[in-house]
Amino acid sequence: MSPNIETPILTESIVLCRNDYFRLTDALDGKSGQMPAKVLDYLLDTLDRARVLDPDLIPDCIVRLGSTVTVLDREAASERQITLVWPGEEQYPQRISVLTALGAALLGTTEGDAVTYNTPDGRLRHLSVLAVKKPNTT
Repeated sequence: MSPNIETPILTESIVLCRNDYFRLTDALDGKSGQMPAKVLDYLLDTLDRARVLDPDLIPDCIVRLGSTVTVLDREAASERQITLVWPGEEQYPQRISVLTALGAALLGTTEGDAVTYNTPDGRLRHLSVLAVKKPNTT
């Protein structure tokens, strides 16, 4: 289960793709003050507890950059698909940057996980990860 971005409980390790791990580490360097502190702290803690694997060893059901995730929004009782992307790649509404609260909460989750995060306007949202489609690698 993924922790709440507002008050994370970071006890479980998660699996991250080696490429995502190093690119995210570089992306977070010097981001203090440029993104919400709680999201930055959460991502840094995520990196600290990550099991880093080569891309070909990551199970398809693990959310990583480029994954398309089907989630159930439990408050709205509706499903939607989200693709986790890098900043600058979120041109379409279904694309969510990994440097947002939702993107950070989804990273490293798997099918069946529950995700809790705060929206930019402070509302607490609860999602269930229903399905994960691996990223296109072409």
